[in-house]
Amino acid sequence: MSTPPFERRKGIQMPTPAVIKSLSFFGAAALAGALPLVMAVPPASAGPPLSFTVNTTADLGDAHLGDGVCADIHGQCTLRAAFEESNAQPVGTTVDITVPRGTYGLVHGSLPVTRNTIVLTGAGSSTTIIKMRSKLVVVAVEAKGIASFTGVELTGGATSTLNGGAISNAGKVTLNGVVVTGNSAKSGGGLSN
Repeated sequence: MSTPPFERRKGIQMPTPAVIKSLSFFGAAALAGALPLVMAVPPASAGPPLSFTVNTTADLGDAHLGDGVCADIHGQCTLRAAFEESNAQPVGTTVDITVPRGTYGLVHGSLPVTRNTIVLTGAGSSTTIIKMRSKLVVVAVEAKGIASFTGVELTGGATSTLNGGAISNAGKVTLNGVVVTGNSAKSGGGLSN
């Protein structure tokens, strides 16, 4: 007994595999267009974890945002470029930033954490110093941002309008072995939450 050319499945007449094989390319495309088509589109996901090692105390921004490389116009990985490149990655990305000993003076504004996780590790709070050089907060963590700081000193932040001179936090922040000193703000001189 031969297989009928069409089968009924859940109220839709479907051609059997033998009928589909005999259709021409255009006929099969037309048939597929006539049938309900459901495609699963994977949700946007975070990229692979990234790691940046800062290799200069200069305060220049990233030259090519979103390329996954921490590099200013001179090819060096600055602290600012590391933060900017981290923020430019797909939402949910975790970026490890290693900051060696030295004083990192910020002259071009606060370091923002906008939508990803930044895990910053310094060489120790007495040797890795992040210092704001203008009247702004040192680090600004936005609502979707997550930041973890280990082994650094945050100093020099000042603001009369925001809370938290060193870290203005609207997201999540973890501090381990961090010294927060010499900051001022509307309230929460060093930190806000």
